[in-house]
Amino acid sequence: MKRYILFFIALHFSLPGLAQHQAKQWVFGQGLGMDFTTPQVSYFSTPWTAVMNNNNDLNQSSVYCGKDGKLIIYFLNGKYYDKDFTLISGGEVHNYMLSTHLVHNNSKPSFFIDVDENTLLHYYVFGEFYPPRWTNNLKIRLNKIKLLNNTVISIDSVDTYAPNSPISNLYNFQRPININPIPILDKNIILLPKEDITHFATLVSIDTTGFNIINNHNLTTQQFLPNFHMAPDLFHFYHPLNQNIYTFGNLFQLNQLPHTFIVKTKHINSFNFENIFQSPKYTIFPNKYNLRLENLKISTTIQGRYVYIFGNQTNEPNQPLKILRGDLFSKDSIEFYNSILEIPLPQYIPGIWLFEHKYFLDAQSAPDGNIYFSIFTQSPSSSFNNTNNDSSNKYLHRIVNPEDKDSNNIQVQMNIHTFPDWSLFASFPGLSTNQLMPPPFEVLSACSDSVHLDLNYKNIIDSVWWDFGDPVGLGAANNSSVVSPVIKYPNYGKYYVSVQLWFDGDT
Repeated sequence: MKRYILFFIALHFSLPGLAQHQAKQWVFGQGLGMDFTTPQVSYFSTPWTAVMNNNNDLNQSSVYCGKDGKLIIYFLNGKYYDKDFTLISGGEVHNYMLSTHLVHNNSKPSFFIDVDENTLLHYYVFGEFYPPRWTNNLKIRLNKIKLLNNTVISIDSVDTYAPNSPISNLYNFQRPININPIPILDKNIILLPKEDITHFATLVSIDTTGFNIINNHNLTTQQFLPNFHMAPDLFHFYHPLNQNIYTFGNLFQLNQLPHTFIVKTKHINSFNFENIFQSPKYTIFPNKYNLRLENLKISTTIQGRYVYIFGNQTNEPNQPLKILRGDLFSKDSIEFYNSILEIPLPQYIPGIWLFEHKYFLDAQSAPDGNIYFSIFTQSPSSSFNNTNNDSSNKYLHRIVNPEDKDSNNIQVQMNIHTFPDWSLFASFPGLSTNQLMPPPFEVLSACSDSVHLDLNYKNIIDSVWWDFGDPVGLGAANNSSVVSPVIKYPNYGKYYVSVQLWFDGDT
């Protein structure tokens, strides 16, 4: 069966068009910046203040951009800055620090959330010093930010959760921290790992009153096979078109070898989700190469169709890094399994290893359609210096054409940019779904009597059906199956345009 989703937009020709709401300017690392508002990605620097010694700061970051994709406010290593890179007071915690175990530094621990036109929420993780170079007893701070004409007016604390809170399982500094928000029932939900006999995750809603536990939900271990371990802290992703939630996990067989999966589920109502094994379609997507769960980094493409998995098969030294791609819009687990392919690398790259030479990786899709990634190193010498960082952490790489259906057009480009020594540590900014992905469609141009619309998710849909909101004036031309139509309206006015996106998949 085909599935369709309906989107609406109001058009008035006094406006030049519909602006995107993607974050097109990133800030991360030790004051590094990438600008995607230019025809080719460009780079800039921002203020950065060290907190811990020996370059140990995790440098968690998140950005919030306006409709033009440019910075309004960003958070970097415990401090807030405005679009002019000026420090903003408020929302800080005393003795802020964050530095987790190196192997699991591929984290996304801070995010901005829209509340209304003039209100944002922002949350981030911080901890206490744990010798020699880590933090533990991690907590989550929630702040409310007031805006006026895209200028920050105030930042006030709303809530803080301590590690002894019933919703928190962040005490273990060797776990990754990925708490990106998922929109459900007009709320924003985060998934925290909860390894007990009842639930695989703790659901927590975030609003202007603080963190609120959702106790009555059915994401229970009873939905899964015995020994099935879910890892929402490693990866979970919400797709706004099909409204599926994808979460990584693994199943240990009798030989104790892990077999990794992506679990697909969907919210039904009142925080009840599809039962994984009672769904009419298979919803467990097996990983063909059985990459080790604890060594993985996962990124989706900008349209959310494909998932890229970076990792290695064993925990032995000198294992090469593997990059796999799978189709999240597969009809079932068999189709997903068959869709997985390995992306060739132009050179040998060491895989993620847990012992003397430690490597980890961060990857994120960008507004230009490419996936950018960096490989971080901790060498034995830097271990002696009690630092998680290394001077070689400065090289930026990318995957070009990651969403191309023809895998022959996919290229991995190494060392496309070199930042200063030590500075590329340790992850790209945390971006919520509406800041990471483009809107369903946008207005490319609008003249006195016509408008040019363009669909952003061409790589997902099978067909479209536009309704331009003027059946009387346009007649038969009021509807179109053209992906990128141009409409000439006979009269000036306001028109409500809708588009149905049809694609194969779960109903």
